[in-house]
Amino acid sequence: MFTWFFWINYGCTTRNTESKKGNKTVKDEQIKIQKKIDLALANFKRIINENHGLKEKNLLALLLPIGLDIKDLDTSWLVTMNTFGENRGEVAHKSASFYSIIQPINPVDEVNMVKQIIQDLLKIDELMNLLMK
Repeated sequence: MFTWFFWINYGCTTRNTESKKGNKTVKDEQIKIQKKIDLALANFKRIINENHGLKEKNLLALLLPIGLDIKDLDTSWLVTMNTFGENRGEVAHKSASFYSIIQPINPVDEVNMVKQIIQDLLKIDELMNLLMK
């Protein structure tokens, strides 16, 4: 089954056919690659547009496709982002009076968490800058 799928999608023959695109002649293999790139880009744009979260799965869906390696991401940052995302969800999706009864907010802890998140985001920014070099 996999072999058949691979053959249909990637071809077992090496044709050297060409197509006209405007005034340029473009090899069919280049067109196939461009279609795959366009599809990947469209999928990534959909992920960006549909993202509403701060948790690990949301962050990985944004960071891994652009070339960051999961081993370069600090696991403690991912845990912090999960906690922050859960807390944010609690506040955003429940009434303020309900949340304050269950979990009183400590402003000092919240400020410290946000400061840590900002420091870790600066590290992610540095990693992204390295990818562009």
